[in-house]
Amino acid sequence: MDGTVLLSPDLRESFVCLRMKTPSGTPPQVVKRGPFPQPVIEKAEDLQRLRHLDRSRWVVLGCPVKGLEFPAETLAVLDENGDDRILCEDLLHAIGWLEKCLVSPESLEARGETIRLSEFLEESPEGRELSETTKRILTNLGQKEADAISLQDLADEAALFSDARTNGDGVLPPSAAHTPEAQSAIAAIMETYGGVEDRTGEQGIDHATFTEFTEIAPAYLSWLTETTGEEETILVFAGETAASHELLTQAAPLLDDWFDKCRILQISPEIFEKDCTDTPLQKLSPDETFDYSKPIHPGHEALLRDLHDKVLVPHWNLKKDGALHHAEWQSLKTRLKPFAQWRERNPNPKLDALESSSIEALLTNEVLKEIENLFIQDKVIAQELERMQQLRKLILLKRDILNFAREFVALPGLYDPDQPAVFQAGTLFLAGRKFHLCVDVDDPAQHSKLATEAGIFLAYCEILGSHPDQKRNIVAAVTNGNAQGLAVGRHGLFYDRKGQEWKARVVRIETHAISLREGILAPFQRLGELVASQFEKISAAREKKIHESLEKGVSGPKKKTSTQPAASQASGIGGILAGGGVAFAALSTSFAFVATSLSKLVEKFSDTSNIFQAIGSAAGVMAGVIAGFLLLIILPSLFVVGRKLRQRDLALLLDASGWAVNPRIRLTHALSKRLTEKRKD
Repeated sequence: MDGTVLLSPDLRESFVCLRMKTPSGTPPQVVKRGPFPQPVIEKAEDLQRLRHLDRSRWVVLGCPVKGLEFPAETLAVLDENGDDRILCEDLLHAIGWLEKCLVSPESLEARGETIRLSEFLEESPEGRELSETTKRILTNLGQKEADAISLQDLADEAALFSDARTNGDGVLPPSAAHTPEAQSAIAAIMETYGGVEDRTGEQGIDHATFTEFTEIAPAYLSWLTETTGEEETILVFAGETAASHELLTQAAPLLDDWFDKCRILQISPEIFEKDCTDTPLQKLSPDETFDYSKPIHPGHEALLRDLHDKVLVPHWNLKKDGALHHAEWQSLKTRLKPFAQWRERNPNPKLDALESSSIEALLTNEVLKEIENLFIQDKVIAQELERMQQLRKLILLKRDILNFAREFVALPGLYDPDQPAVFQAGTLFLAGRKFHLCVDVDDPAQHSKLATEAGIFLAYCEILGSHPDQKRNIVAAVTNGNAQGLAVGRHGLFYDRKGQEWKARVVRIETHAISLREGILAPFQRLGELVASQFEKISAAREKKIHESLEKGVSGPKKKTSTQPAASQASGIGGILAGGGVAFAALSTSFAFVATSLSKLVEKFSDTSNIFQAIGSAAGVMAGVIAGFLLLIILPSLFVVGRKLRQRDLALLLDASGWAVNPRIRLTHALSKRLTEKRKD
């Protein structure tokens, strides 16, 4: 025994937890901030407590990766499965991985973009591997004595592997080889099997292609040697055997069919005339002889002429434009049959493009060993790059996970005027107001189907940047003031969180109650609009009658010029005087009622000393009537609008954008005023 203590996996996990001082079974503190309880995430140890927090107490259960004002590289690290969503389990998994890599959770509170060697947990495999990777990288960078590494150090992968001829992507281009022979071998394999694009865009071969070639090539060479000593049997036409066989294979179905029809014609002409309706290659011959001097079907003449010129005449002793008998045709097919059988045994026809000498040169031990070593080196670099990505992931999470967890679990930025929430895209300036609650939207029509259930007045805008390809959609929540000036087509300006300016145009409106003041004034506005519309109708009608009267007066007969204009004028003026008389009568009746009421009050208070008391009593009665009338109008509207405002739910607006929010997020009066700032006169 050398004194070494071996720990089981369970004991090792317990040891890691002790080193990290993980709180056992204690969830983070939950306090009431705004309209719903929020878990408190202030310190690194609060992250470890999250695993004990019931899912019903989380404010957010999931969120989209797109549209968040957060470092994109950190979001990509959290979204390990690449589904463009981050769930609470993804966050907990990242926290658990950090516990296995770091000595103490306090490292997460330091944040920053560097990590020290002393922060790695050497007792765990993950921490020890990352520590060793960090030391190797620092050595490659010429910083062997350094005790920390930063994100900037990991940015240039080429500098980290400057001596390597591969880049860890599993593809070897010809330039990766040292010797010309290996470069030629890689190029030849690419020509045979096709190339694969590597990380830099250069064409090369992968290990699977190389392995296939090294396994098939020896069998191919062995297959080629089968023709040695068998030239008269297999390569019957020497170097032109393959081309001749190809032409024969193409022409065989046509000539076989023609010779069969000739045979059928000899046996039974009646059956031939009944069943054979297509045009033959040539007029059928009773002696089964295909005569090249006679006309040939134009659709197949070129192929049959090639067979005649390249095979039959030079290799089969057929006279030019001579006749090919059926027996000679069968003999030619039999002569080439051994070659066809030999071709069927070809291990891989792709290698036909290479000379046998070239294949033998590719299969030398030196070439194969060099290429195989390059693949081994590439695999080592790939593993090192993977460890570098893990190290980069660790530094990113160390920098950002506390902030992200705080926003994800509690959404404190929603109630913090100094730090907006991660889903707030920027500020919209429109109609003399500033709208701070702006969220990115892909499709306004689709988004509004659920978002309108939030009960919030929404203005969907198309925003355009300085470049033509910069185009987005946002939705702005109108939470204070009124809807005056908000209409489709209205233009404004949008400033994103980076301060970039975008041109904005309203493309869609979802109307809902905005404020109590708007609700109180709404009945009077509707009443005013009704009265105004009635006055406009009456005025238009009167004006129309006057114009009609004047037109009749001007266009009347000449013989009645002395009487008709007077009648028309009398009619028009009389109508006006009649209308005025009716109005005067109504006013007189009203004044009479008021005078009668006052005289009764004066008689009641005959003493002049009580006259002011009488006037005061009358004013009090009138004020009471007016107040009652106003309350009768205002109270129902106040109740309805107040109820709608209390039902506004920001969670549904976020759900429409892909969030999974647990509680109902009610818009309080203070929050509404902060999210929509009215113009200050």
